[in-house]
Amino acid sequence: MDYLKFVAPLFENNNQLKKDYLDNKNIVEMRKIYMKAKGKTGLQLVQEEQSISLDELKDEVYESKFGGKKLNKYAIISVATIGCGKTTTALILQNLYPELVGHIQNDNLSNPVKDKLVKGALELFVDKQIVVLDKNNHQFRERKQIFDDFAKLNVVIPTDKLKFVCLNFVAGSGAPDEELWKVTKNRIIERGDNHQSIKAEGDGKMAESIMKGFISRFQPVNTKRHPDSDFDLVINLEVNANRSSLDNAKVIVKQLREFASDLQLPEPTEEQFQKAFDDALKYKPKITKTFKTSKSNKKKAKKPQYFGIDIPKEKFLASFTKLLQESNSPSANDFYNNLIANKRVQTEFHVTLIHSGSALSKNAPKKDRKTWNNYVNEYFREDLKLLNQTHQLNNDLKEKQCKLPSGFTATVGLKELCWDDRVMCVSVDLIGVKNGSGEAVDLPIGNKYLHITIGTAKHSVKAFESNKLLSNLYDFKDEGVHTIKFTKELLSDLPIFVHF
Repeated sequence: MDYLKFVAPLFENNNQLKKDYLDNKNIVEMRKIYMKAKGKTGLQLVQEEQSISLDELKDEVYESKFGGKKLNKYAIISVATIGCGKTTTALILQNLYPELVGHIQNDNLSNPVKDKLVKGALELFVDKQIVVLDKNNHQFRERKQIFDDFAKLNVVIPTDKLKFVCLNFVAGSGAPDEELWKVTKNRIIERGDNHQSIKAEGDGKMAESIMKGFISRFQPVNTKRHPDSDFDLVINLEVNANRSSLDNAKVIVKQLREFASDLQLPEPTEEQFQKAFDDALKYKPKITKTFKTSKSNKKKAKKPQYFGIDIPKEKFLASFTKLLQESNSPSANDFYNNLIANKRVQTEFHVTLIHSGSALSKNAPKKDRKTWNNYVNEYFREDLKLLNQTHQLNNDLKEKQCKLPSGFTATVGLKELCWDDRVMCVSVDLIGVKNGSGEAVDLPIGNKYLHITIGTAKHSVKAFESNKLLSNLYDFKDEGVHTIKFTKELLSDLPIFVHF
C-alpha cells in the first residue's frame, strides 16, 4: 500500500510513465526509485509490508476508496420494545436534517429480512452521513447480527470512519417496567391499524400478545459485554405519556452535536423541533405485511422440552468460588480448575424443574406425567399460547429458551457442592415460587433432585449425569461422591423459563 501511495502522484504528473508501467515497462526502475526515496533495502521493505495486519491493510484499501479527509458516517441503532416511538423519533431527526439523515425501517422490508436492513443502510450512506436503522433490536443476538452484517457487507467505509450510536429507549438495568408497559400499550391502541404488521383495531388481543412477547424476551443494553461494548456512544432515552418522542429527539440532537462534531450539526430552534415533530406524527405506512395462516403456511406450535429456573451467572459463581476458597479442598479445586482449562464449565446455569424426556417416558411414574400435563395445560398454558402466537405471526421465537411472559419467579437455596470424577453440580432446594402478581404458588416439581450443573469432565459426559450423581449420593450413599455444604445461600426472584 505504501508503494502505491508513493507512485500514484508520479503517475498523475507523467502520463508516459503511467502508460509504461501499465505496459509492464520500467517496473524495476520504479522500485529502485522507491527504495532510494525510502532509504531502505528491498528486504527491509518486504519485512515492513509483512508486519502490517490484514485489518490494517483492509482499512488502507477502504481509505483509498473512501478518502481520508471525508466526514464520519454514523449508524444509529435503536434498542426498544414496541410502541417506544422509534419511528416518530427517527422521522423527527430526518425532518430536521433532511440532507444528512437517512432512515430505513425494518417493517418496510419484505420477508425474509436477513441482512436487508444493513444493505439498505449502506446504500443510504452513499448520500447521507447519518442513517437510522429503525428496528427494536431487543435482544443481544439482534444487535450482534447488525454488527456482523456491517462487518460482512461494508467494503467502502473505513472502520475508524464508521461510528455506531445506540438509542437506548429502555434505559436502566432491568426489563421494561409497568409504567412503560402502560404507555406503549396505550400508544399501540391509539394508533390502531396504522402500522405495517401490528393491527390493534383488527385484533387487539393479538397485538397485546405480540407486545408481551417482546417484553418477556427483552435484554437491556449492557456495554460491559459483547455486542453492546461495540457501540461508540449510547444515548439513554425516556419513554412516557407526554410527547416523549419530541423530548428524546432533543436529547439525541444535543448529544450528536457533541459526539459528531465533524458534521457541525446546526442547533434547531423550538419552532423547528415542533414542526419536525408535527410532521412526523402525520406519517402513515405505505406497506402492509400479511401473515398467511393457511394449512400449508401455518407453523406448528412449538412443544416445550423442559421448564427451569434461570440462575444469574455472576452471582452464582461468586457464591460457588467463595465456597471453594473457604473449603480449601484440593479435590474440588483440582476438578474445577480442570473444567476451566478444558472449557467444560457451563456458559449458562439453570435448575430444571421438569423435563419432558423423563416425565413422558414409558417408565415414568404417573405423578410425573400428571405434573407435566399440569405445567403445560394449567400453570403455564397461557404463556405457551402467547409465545407460540408471537412465533406464528413474526417468526420471532428464535431463542430456544424463553422467559414466561406471565412473570413467574422462584427462590432457591444452595445446598451442597457435589462432584466425582465425571461431573460437578450444586444441589438446591426450591424455597418458593411466585406468579407475576407476586402471589405465592404451590408449584409441584418433576425432578427428584433439583440441581445446577457446573460442568462435566469431557464432551461425552452429558449434563444430565448430575441426576445420577445425586441419586448415587442420596439414595445409595456412594462414598465416591464428594460434597461441601453451603451455609444459607439464597438466590431470589429468579425468572422461570420454558425451553423449546
